[in-house]
Amino acid sequence: MPGAITQIVFAGFGTFEMQVHVVFPGEAHAAVHLQTTLVRTWRWWTGYGYDTPGVRCNWPALIGNSFFAGQIYMADIQRWSEDVISHEYGHHWVTSFASSPIPGYCNGLCDSAAPIGCSHCWWCEETAGIAFTEGFPDWMGDVIPRS
Repeated sequence: MPGAITQIVFAGFGTFEMQVHVVFPGEAHAAVHLQTTLVRTWRWWTGYGYDTPGVRCNWPALIGNSFFAGQIYMADIQRWSEDVISHEYGHHWVTSFASSPIPGYCNGLCDSAAPIGCSHCWWCEETAGIAFTEGFPDWMGDVIPRS
C-alpha cells in the first residue's frame, strides 16, 4: 500500500473530519474502523466527564504505533486492533489530563527490543515513569474496547 495516507482529525464536541488521500479499494474500511474506535474511546471518557481535546491520527505510520508531538501514529498492521488504537489514544488522554513524565526509554531495560535501541516492554520491570505513561494507556486499551 505505498503512498496511501489517511488522516483522521477529531475536533471537540464529538465532531470529526476525515480526510482520505490516495486510498486503495477496500482500505477506506480501515480508516472508518480507526475513526470509530477513537470516537468510542473519546465517548467512554466523556461519560465520566472528560471532554478530551481533539487529536490527529495518522495511518499508516511508517515507524509503528506511537503518540508523538501531539499526534497518534498507527501502523498498518494494527489498523484493526482496537486495544492498540485505544492504547495510543490513552497517551493523548494522559497528556491532556495527567502529569505525564517524559518516559526515558533508553534506560537499559528492554532496550534491545527496538531497532533504535530504546524501548519498553511488558515482560520486565521498567521505571516508575514508564510504568505510568505506558501502564495507564495499557489499561485503557484493555478496558475500553471491552466495555
